[in-house]
Amino acid sequence: MEDDVRSGKPKKISSNQEKITALLDEDRRLTVRKLSENVDASLNTVHRVIADELKMSKVSDRWVPRLLTDDASYDG
Repeated sequence: MEDDVRSGKPKKISSNQEKITALLDEDRRLTVRKLSENVDASLNTVHRVIADELKMSKVSDRWVPRLLTDDASYDG
């Protein structure tokens, strides 16, 4: 099985992603609304960057990297 060839450039790191990463490195407790105000982007854009590109999710009151994998096998 092989992937079909696609046209276009690979995704680059957006300036929003760099700004959001820097802000979250300073304070993991920032809300999507506060991040949205700081980077001047929509709530949906900020949430997409955090969830899809940075692979982070909200746990309690902090943004943390997801540690789960797609491999659901567990022998413990």
